[in-house]
Amino acid sequence: MPVIGVRELRERTSKVIRRVRKEGAEAEMVQATKKAALSGWEAYERLAKEIRTAWPEDVSSQDLIAAIRR
Repeated sequence: MPVIGVRELRERTSKVIRRVRKEGAEAEMVQATKKAALSGWEAYERLAKEIRTAWPEDVSSQDLIAAIRR
């Protein structure tokens, strides 16, 4: 899939969209976006699990936030 710069997209948006549709790259872009989103959520879930595992039992998240604000 060809890469275009922001300037070209800004100057020729309708032409770029027509080209994407003509080349059938629209479905490929949607799939890549979905894959990136899922990958981000998987990373978030791993991080959340690490935090839960390492979090001290006697400290609440509210207490930590209050301490940081002081």
